[in-house]
Amino acid sequence: MSEISEHSNARSNPSADIISNLPSELIQHILGLMPLRDAARTCALSRHWRNVWLKLPKLVFDRTFGRVYPLDPSSREKVLLRISQILLAHDGPILEFKLSIPGLESCWETDQFMKSVSRKGVQKLVLKFPRGNRHTLHSSTFSCRELEKLILRGCDIKPPPSFRGFSNLVRLMLSEITVTADVLARFIAGSPFLKCLCLDGSPPCDVLTVISPKLKCLFCHTYFGTSIRVFAPRLINVSLISNVPRAMLEGKQTTLQAKDFLKHVCILALDHYYMKMLLRAGSSFKFKNLSVLSLHGIYFPSVDEVKGVLLFIDGCPTLRKIKIAVARVFSNFEALTNRDTVEFFKGLKEKDISSCHVREVEMLYVTGSWPELAFMRMLLNKLLMLETMVIEPNFEIVNDGGLYILKEVSKFSRVSSRAIVKFKDQN
Repeated sequence: MSEISEHSNARSNPSADIISNLPSELIQHILGLMPLRDAARTCALSRHWRNVWLKLPKLVFDRTFGRVYPLDPSSREKVLLRISQILLAHDGPILEFKLSIPGLESCWETDQFMKSVSRKGVQKLVLKFPRGNRHTLHSSTFSCRELEKLILRGCDIKPPPSFRGFSNLVRLMLSEITVTADVLARFIAGSPFLKCLCLDGSPPCDVLTVISPKLKCLFCHTYFGTSIRVFAPRLINVSLISNVPRAMLEGKQTTLQAKDFLKHVCILALDHYYMKMLLRAGSSFKFKNLSVLSLHGIYFPSVDEVKGVLLFIDGCPTLRKIKIAVARVFSNFEALTNRDTVEFFKGLKEKDISSCHVREVEMLYVTGSWPELAFMRMLLNKLLMLETMVIEPNFEIVNDGGLYILKEVSKFSRVSSRAIVKFKDQN
Protein backbone atom coordinates (compact mmCIF):
# COMPACT_ATOMS: atom_id res chain seq x y z
CA MET A 1 0.00 0.00 0.00
CA SER A 2 2.84 2.39 0.84
CA GLU A 3 4.51 1.66 -2.52
CA ILE A 4 1.29 2.58 -4.34
CA SER A 5 1.05 5.79 -2.28
CA GLU A 6 4.65 6.82 -3.03
CA HIS A 7 4.16 6.05 -6.73
CA SER A 8 1.00 8.14 -6.75
CA ASN A 9 2.79 11.09 -5.07
CA ALA A 10 5.61 10.92 -7.58
CA ARG A 11 3.18 11.02 -10.50
CA SER A 12 1.25 13.95 -9.01
CA ASN A 13 4.41 16.01 -8.41
CA PRO A 14 7.09 14.80 -10.86
CA SER A 15 9.32 17.90 -10.51
CA ALA A 16 9.55 17.47 -6.74
CA ASP A 17 10.44 13.81 -7.25
CA ILE A 18 13.25 14.70 -9.66
CA ILE A 19 14.73 17.26 -7.23
CA SER A 20 14.44 14.90 -4.28
CA ASN A 21 16.15 12.04 -6.06
CA LEU A 22 19.12 13.81 -7.55
CA PRO A 23 22.41 11.92 -7.00
CA SER A 24 24.12 12.77 -3.71
CA GLU A 25 27.27 13.92 -5.53
CA LEU A 26 25.28 16.41 -7.59
CA ILE A 27 23.41 17.74 -4.55
CA GLN A 28 26.71 18.14 -2.71
CA HIS A 29 28.13 20.07 -5.66
CA ILE A 30 25.07 22.36 -5.75
CA LEU A 31 25.25 23.01 -2.00
CA GLY A 32 28.96 23.75 -2.28
CA LEU A 33 28.22 26.57 -4.72
CA MET A 34 25.65 28.20 -2.43
CA PRO A 35 26.20 30.51 0.56
CA LEU A 36 25.94 28.40 3.71
CA ARG A 37 22.78 30.15 4.94
CA ASP A 38 20.97 29.28 1.70
CA ALA A 39 22.36 25.75 1.65
CA ALA A 40 20.92 25.12 5.12
CA ARG A 41 17.43 25.99 3.89
CA THR A 42 17.50 23.15 1.34
CA CYS A 43 16.84 20.73 4.21
CA ALA A 44 13.15 21.48 3.65
CA LEU A 45 13.22 19.94 0.16
CA SER A 46 13.45 16.33 1.29
CA ARG A 47 15.08 13.94 3.74
CA HIS A 48 17.66 13.09 1.06
CA TRP A 49 18.72 16.74 0.73
CA ARG A 50 18.88 17.04 4.51
CA ASN A 51 21.15 14.00 4.78
CA VAL A 52 23.51 15.44 2.16
CA TRP A 53 23.50 18.83 3.91
CA LEU A 54 24.41 17.25 7.26
CA LYS A 55 27.43 15.63 5.59
CA LEU A 56 28.56 18.65 3.57
CA PRO A 57 32.40 18.56 3.62
CA LYS A 58 32.83 22.30 3.03
CA LEU A 59 31.67 24.80 5.67
CA VAL A 60 32.32 28.47 4.89
CA PHE A 61 31.31 31.00 7.53
CA ASP A 62 32.06 34.39 5.96
CA ARG A 63 30.25 37.65 5.17
CA THR A 64 27.61 35.74 3.21
CA PHE A 65 26.71 33.85 6.39
CA GLY A 66 26.47 36.76 8.79
CA ARG A 67 28.01 39.87 10.27
CA VAL A 68 28.72 41.06 13.79
CA TYR A 69 27.90 44.68 14.60
CA PRO A 70 29.75 46.25 17.58
CA LEU A 71 26.69 48.27 18.61
CA ASP A 72 24.40 45.23 18.45
CA PRO A 73 25.58 42.53 20.91
CA SER A 74 22.73 40.26 19.88
CA SER A 75 24.17 39.97 16.35
CA ARG A 76 27.24 38.24 17.80
CA GLU A 77 25.15 35.79 19.81
CA LYS A 78 22.97 34.93 16.81
CA VAL A 79 25.96 34.23 14.56
CA LEU A 80 27.74 32.09 17.16
CA LEU A 81 24.56 30.14 17.93
CA ARG A 82 23.94 29.35 14.25
CA ILE A 83 27.52 28.14 13.78
CA SER A 84 27.28 25.98 16.91
CA GLN A 85 24.03 24.41 15.74
CA ILE A 86 25.46 23.57 12.32
CA LEU A 87 28.61 21.98 13.77
CA LEU A 88 26.62 20.05 16.36
CA ALA A 89 24.29 18.58 13.72
CA HIS A 90 27.04 17.88 11.19
CA ASP A 91 27.50 14.17 10.60
CA GLY A 92 30.55 13.55 8.45
CA PRO A 93 34.07 14.74 7.62
CA ILE A 94 34.75 18.48 7.30
CA LEU A 95 37.43 18.78 4.64
CA GLU A 96 37.27 22.58 4.40
CA PHE A 97 36.44 25.01 7.21
CA LYS A 98 36.51 28.78 6.95
CA LEU A 99 35.72 31.27 9.72
CA SER A 100 35.97 34.85 8.48
CA ILE A 101 32.94 36.80 9.67
CA PRO A 102 33.27 40.61 9.65
CA GLY A 103 33.35 41.95 13.20
CA LEU A 104 33.68 38.56 14.90
CA GLU A 105 36.49 38.84 17.42
CA SER A 106 38.29 36.16 19.37
CA CYS A 107 36.06 34.36 21.89
CA TRP A 108 35.85 31.04 23.72
CA GLU A 109 33.27 29.77 21.24
CA THR A 110 35.85 29.79 18.44
CA ASP A 111 37.95 27.39 20.50
CA GLN A 112 34.94 25.08 20.74
CA PHE A 113 34.52 25.27 16.97
CA MET A 114 38.13 24.21 16.46
CA LYS A 115 37.76 21.30 18.88
CA SER A 116 34.91 20.01 16.75
CA VAL A 117 36.58 20.66 13.38
CA SER A 118 39.93 19.14 14.42
CA ARG A 119 38.24 15.74 14.83
CA LYS A 120 36.73 15.82 11.33
CA GLY A 121 39.82 15.35 9.14
CA VAL A 122 40.02 18.98 7.99
CA GLN A 123 42.35 19.54 5.00
CA LYS A 124 41.82 23.26 4.37
CA LEU A 125 41.52 25.63 7.32
CA VAL A 126 40.96 29.39 7.13
CA LEU A 127 40.74 31.50 10.30
CA LYS A 128 40.58 35.28 9.91
CA PHE A 129 40.05 37.77 12.72
CA PRO A 130 39.74 41.57 12.56
CA ARG A 131 42.88 43.68 12.51
CA GLY A 132 43.94 44.66 16.00
CA ASN A 133 42.29 41.58 17.53
CA ARG A 134 44.57 38.65 18.29
CA HIS A 135 43.15 35.17 18.61
CA THR A 136 45.38 32.61 20.31
CA LEU A 137 45.07 29.37 18.38
CA HIS A 138 43.58 26.55 20.42
CA SER A 139 45.87 23.57 20.95
CA SER A 140 43.47 21.35 18.98
CA THR A 141 44.42 23.30 15.84
CA PHE A 142 47.86 21.72 15.92
CA SER A 143 46.40 18.21 15.95
CA CYS A 144 44.94 18.59 12.43
CA ARG A 145 47.40 16.21 10.83
CA GLU A 146 45.56 16.05 7.50
CA LEU A 147 45.94 19.79 6.86
CA GLU A 148 47.06 20.65 3.33
CA LYS A 149 46.22 24.36 3.28
CA LEU A 150 46.32 26.74 6.26
CA ILE A 151 45.39 30.43 6.13
CA LEU A 152 45.60 32.52 9.32
CA ARG A 153 45.04 36.23 9.96
CA GLY A 154 45.14 37.99 13.30
CA CYS A 155 46.30 34.92 15.21
CA ASP A 156 48.79 34.32 17.98
CA ILE A 157 50.63 31.07 17.25
CA LYS A 158 51.72 29.23 20.40
CA PRO A 159 51.88 25.52 19.62
CA PRO A 160 52.50 22.87 22.29
CA PRO A 161 56.16 21.89 22.77
CA SER A 162 55.58 18.59 20.99
CA PHE A 163 54.42 20.29 17.77
CA ARG A 164 56.88 20.00 14.89
CA GLY A 165 54.76 20.99 11.89
CA PHE A 166 52.07 19.58 9.60
CA SER A 167 53.27 16.56 7.66
CA ASN A 168 50.84 17.09 4.74
CA LEU A 169 50.81 20.89 4.52
CA VAL A 170 51.27 22.26 0.99
CA ARG A 171 50.25 25.92 1.31
CA LEU A 172 50.74 28.23 4.32
CA MET A 173 49.53 31.84 4.40
CA LEU A 174 50.12 33.95 7.53
CA SER A 175 48.95 37.56 7.90
CA GLU A 176 49.10 39.87 10.92
CA ILE A 177 50.25 37.04 13.17
CA THR A 178 52.46 36.93 16.25
CA VAL A 179 54.96 34.12 16.59
CA THR A 180 58.53 33.68 17.77
CA ALA A 181 61.31 33.15 15.23
CA ASP A 182 62.06 29.66 16.59
CA VAL A 183 58.44 28.52 16.42
CA LEU A 184 58.04 29.86 12.88
CA ALA A 185 61.23 28.11 11.74
CA ARG A 186 60.10 24.84 13.36
CA PHE A 187 56.64 25.23 11.84
CA ILE A 188 58.07 25.59 8.31
CA ALA A 189 60.79 22.96 8.61
CA GLY A 190 58.29 20.47 10.03
CA SER A 191 56.09 20.72 6.95
CA PRO A 192 58.16 18.71 4.43
CA PHE A 193 55.70 18.99 1.52
CA LEU A 194 55.25 22.77 1.75
CA LYS A 195 55.23 24.32 -1.73
CA CYS A 196 53.92 27.84 -1.11
CA LEU A 197 54.64 30.17 1.83
CA CYS A 198 53.05 33.62 2.15
CA LEU A 199 53.83 36.09 4.95
CA ASP A 200 52.43 39.62 5.16
CA GLY A 201 51.24 42.28 7.56
CA SER A 202 53.05 43.46 10.68
CA PRO A 203 56.46 41.82 11.22
CA PRO A 204 55.89 38.69 13.33
CA CYS A 205 59.55 38.58 14.40
CA ASP A 206 63.00 39.86 13.39
CA VAL A 207 64.38 36.66 11.90
CA LEU A 208 62.99 34.49 9.10
CA THR A 209 64.48 31.03 8.67
CA VAL A 210 63.04 28.88 5.90
CA ILE A 211 64.26 25.31 5.50
CA SER A 212 61.95 23.74 2.96
CA PRO A 213 63.34 21.42 0.27
CA LYS A 214 60.12 21.33 -1.80
CA LEU A 215 59.16 25.02 -1.55
CA LYS A 216 58.42 26.62 -4.94
CA CYS A 217 56.83 29.96 -4.03
CA LEU A 218 57.89 32.39 -1.29
CA PHE A 219 55.95 35.63 -0.82
CA CYS A 220 57.35 37.67 2.06
CA HIS A 221 55.50 40.99 2.23
CA THR A 222 56.71 42.14 5.60
CA TYR A 223 59.88 43.46 7.21
CA PHE A 224 62.38 41.20 8.93
CA GLY A 225 64.88 43.50 10.61
CA THR A 226 67.72 41.11 11.43
CA SER A 227 68.06 38.37 8.84
CA ILE A 228 66.41 36.21 6.21
CA ARG A 229 67.93 32.75 5.77
CA VAL A 230 66.46 30.43 3.18
CA PHE A 231 67.35 26.90 2.14
CA ALA A 232 64.87 26.06 -0.61
CA PRO A 233 66.62 24.76 -3.74
CA ARG A 234 63.38 24.40 -5.76
CA LEU A 235 62.17 27.99 -5.48
CA ILE A 236 60.92 29.43 -8.78
CA ASN A 237 58.78 32.38 -7.61
CA VAL A 238 59.97 34.84 -4.93
CA SER A 239 58.54 38.15 -3.74
CA LEU A 240 60.28 40.19 -1.02
CA ILE A 241 58.48 43.44 -0.16
CA SER A 242 59.14 45.23 3.15
CA ASN A 243 55.85 47.21 3.21
CA VAL A 244 57.51 49.81 5.43
CA PRO A 245 57.64 53.57 4.64
CA ARG A 246 60.95 54.53 3.06
CA ALA A 247 61.81 57.01 5.82
CA MET A 248 61.57 54.30 8.48
CA LEU A 249 64.12 52.13 6.65
CA GLU A 250 66.92 54.70 6.70
CA GLY A 251 70.01 53.08 8.20
CA LYS A 252 68.35 49.67 8.52
CA GLN A 253 70.07 46.54 7.28
CA THR A 254 68.79 42.98 6.98
CA THR A 255 71.26 40.17 6.41
CA LEU A 256 69.98 38.34 3.35
CA GLN A 257 71.46 34.94 2.58
CA ALA A 258 70.24 34.68 -0.96
CA LYS A 259 72.73 33.15 -3.37
CA ASP A 260 71.56 29.57 -3.06
CA PHE A 261 67.81 29.99 -2.88
CA LEU A 262 67.62 32.44 -5.81
CA LYS A 263 69.71 30.31 -8.13
CA HIS A 264 66.79 28.84 -10.09
CA VAL A 265 64.16 31.55 -9.59
CA CYS A 266 62.11 32.41 -12.70
CA ILE A 267 59.90 35.16 -11.24
CA LEU A 268 61.28 37.71 -8.76
CA ALA A 269 59.72 40.75 -7.09
CA LEU A 270 61.68 43.09 -4.81
CA ASP A 271 61.16 46.49 -3.28
CA HIS A 272 63.96 49.04 -3.07
CA TYR A 273 65.00 47.86 0.41
CA TYR A 274 65.32 44.15 -0.28
CA MET A 275 66.93 44.94 -3.64
CA LYS A 276 69.70 46.80 -1.80
CA MET A 277 70.08 43.98 0.71
CA LEU A 278 70.27 41.39 -2.06
CA LEU A 279 72.92 43.30 -3.99
CA ARG A 280 74.87 43.88 -0.80
CA ALA A 281 74.81 40.11 -0.19
CA GLY A 282 76.46 39.48 -3.55
CA SER A 283 76.05 41.80 -6.51
CA SER A 284 78.23 39.67 -8.78
CA PHE A 285 76.08 36.53 -8.97
CA LYS A 286 74.06 35.76 -12.07
CA PHE A 287 70.49 34.54 -12.34
CA LYS A 288 70.30 31.51 -14.60
CA ASN A 289 66.56 31.31 -15.20
CA LEU A 290 65.04 34.68 -14.27
CA SER A 291 62.43 35.70 -16.85
CA VAL A 292 60.16 38.16 -14.99
CA LEU A 293 61.48 40.88 -12.65
CA SER A 294 59.35 43.36 -10.67
CA LEU A 295 61.01 46.19 -8.73
CA HIS A 296 58.88 48.34 -6.42
CA GLY A 297 59.44 51.80 -4.96
CA ILE A 298 62.48 52.76 -7.06
CA TYR A 299 63.54 56.37 -6.42
CA PHE A 300 65.12 57.53 -9.67
CA PRO A 301 67.11 60.50 -8.30
CA SER A 302 69.00 57.88 -6.25
CA VAL A 303 71.99 56.77 -8.34
CA ASP A 304 72.50 53.68 -6.15
CA GLU A 305 68.97 52.43 -6.75
CA VAL A 306 69.14 52.91 -10.51
CA LYS A 307 72.55 51.20 -10.56
CA GLY A 308 70.89 48.30 -8.76
CA VAL A 309 68.22 48.08 -11.46
CA LEU A 310 70.91 48.04 -14.16
CA LEU A 311 72.85 45.31 -12.34
CA PHE A 312 69.79 43.09 -12.55
CA ILE A 313 69.33 43.85 -16.24
CA ASP A 314 73.01 43.09 -16.93
CA GLY A 315 73.04 39.97 -14.77
CA CYS A 316 69.93 38.30 -16.16
CA PRO A 317 70.47 37.14 -19.76
CA THR A 318 67.18 35.21 -19.67
CA LEU A 319 65.11 38.21 -18.56
CA ARG A 320 62.04 38.75 -20.76
CA LYS A 321 59.88 41.16 -18.75
CA ILE A 322 60.73 43.92 -16.29
CA LYS A 323 58.23 45.89 -14.26
CA ILE A 324 59.34 48.98 -12.35
CA ALA A 325 57.10 50.86 -9.92
CA VAL A 326 58.49 54.34 -9.28
CA ALA A 327 58.64 55.44 -5.64
CA ARG A 328 55.49 57.39 -4.82
CA VAL A 329 57.36 60.27 -3.22
CA PHE A 330 58.01 63.79 -4.43
CA SER A 331 61.44 64.37 -6.00
CA ASN A 332 62.74 67.66 -4.65
CA PHE A 333 64.81 70.15 -6.67
CA GLU A 334 68.02 69.40 -4.78
CA ALA A 335 67.83 65.68 -5.55
CA LEU A 336 67.14 66.30 -9.23
CA THR A 337 70.03 68.75 -9.67
CA ASN A 338 72.65 66.84 -7.69
CA ARG A 339 75.88 66.78 -9.71
CA ASP A 340 76.46 63.03 -9.31
CA THR A 341 72.91 62.32 -10.41
CA VAL A 342 73.23 64.52 -13.49
CA GLU A 343 76.55 62.96 -14.53
CA PHE A 344 75.30 59.41 -14.00
CA PHE A 345 72.20 59.83 -16.16
CA LYS A 346 74.17 61.58 -18.88
CA GLY A 347 76.40 58.51 -18.98
CA LEU A 348 73.44 56.21 -19.61
CA LYS A 349 73.74 57.06 -23.30
CA GLU A 350 76.90 54.95 -23.40
CA LYS A 351 75.49 52.06 -21.35
CA ASP A 352 75.68 48.73 -23.20
CA ILE A 353 72.80 46.38 -22.44
CA SER A 354 72.71 44.76 -25.87
CA SER A 355 73.04 41.28 -24.32
CA CYS A 356 69.71 41.77 -22.56
CA HIS A 357 66.73 40.10 -24.26
CA VAL A 358 63.90 41.96 -22.51
CA ARG A 359 60.76 42.06 -24.64
CA GLU A 360 58.34 43.84 -22.32
CA VAL A 361 58.80 46.80 -19.96
CA GLU A 362 56.22 48.24 -17.57
CA MET A 363 56.81 51.61 -15.90
CA LEU A 364 54.28 52.43 -13.17
CA TYR A 365 53.63 55.67 -11.23
CA VAL A 366 55.84 57.67 -13.59
CA THR A 367 56.03 61.35 -12.59
CA GLY A 368 57.86 62.65 -15.65
CA SER A 369 61.06 63.63 -13.81
CA TRP A 370 64.07 63.87 -16.09
CA PRO A 371 65.86 60.84 -14.50
CA GLU A 372 62.82 58.67 -15.26
CA LEU A 373 62.68 59.95 -18.83
CA ALA A 374 66.42 59.40 -19.28
CA PHE A 375 66.06 55.81 -18.07
CA MET A 376 63.16 55.09 -20.44
CA ARG A 377 65.09 56.69 -23.32
CA MET A 378 68.02 54.36 -22.63
CA LEU A 379 65.76 51.28 -22.65
CA LEU A 380 64.16 52.28 -25.96
CA ASN A 381 67.56 53.09 -27.44
CA LYS A 382 69.34 49.93 -26.26
CA LEU A 383 66.94 46.99 -25.95
CA LEU A 384 67.25 45.15 -29.26
CA MET A 385 64.41 42.70 -28.57
CA LEU A 386 61.93 45.14 -27.04
CA GLU A 387 58.33 44.73 -28.22
CA THR A 388 56.23 46.69 -25.71
CA MET A 389 56.77 49.48 -23.20
CA VAL A 390 53.76 50.25 -21.01
CA ILE A 391 53.75 53.58 -19.17
CA GLU A 392 51.32 54.46 -16.37
CA PRO A 393 51.70 57.97 -14.88
CA ASN A 394 51.30 58.79 -11.22
CA PHE A 395 48.04 60.68 -11.54
CA GLU A 396 48.34 61.97 -7.97
CA ILE A 397 51.35 64.06 -9.03
CA VAL A 398 51.05 64.79 -12.76
CA ASN A 399 48.52 67.54 -13.46
CA ASP A 400 48.10 67.19 -17.22
CA GLY A 401 46.92 63.59 -17.34
CA GLY A 402 50.43 62.52 -18.37
CA LEU A 403 50.43 64.44 -21.66
CA TYR A 404 53.95 65.80 -21.06
CA ILE A 405 55.31 62.29 -20.46
CA LEU A 406 53.65 61.01 -23.62
CA LYS A 407 55.08 63.85 -25.73
CA GLU A 408 58.62 63.34 -24.41
CA VAL A 409 58.65 59.56 -24.82
CA SER A 410 57.29 59.84 -28.37
CA LYS A 411 60.49 61.74 -29.29
CA PHE A 412 62.81 58.90 -28.24
CA SER A 413 64.33 56.72 -30.96
CA ARG A 414 63.82 52.96 -30.74
CA VAL A 415 66.48 50.44 -31.69
CA SER A 416 63.88 47.68 -32.03
CA SER A 417 61.63 48.01 -35.07
CA ARG A 418 58.92 46.07 -33.21
CA ALA A 419 58.88 48.31 -30.14
CA ILE A 420 55.61 50.07 -29.39
CA VAL A 421 54.74 52.33 -26.46
CA LYS A 422 51.40 51.89 -24.71
CA PHE A 423 50.17 54.68 -22.50
CA LYS A 424 47.65 54.05 -19.70
CA ASP A 425 45.34 56.98 -19.15
CA GLN A 426 43.42 57.74 -15.97
CA ASN A 427 40.31 56.00 -17.23
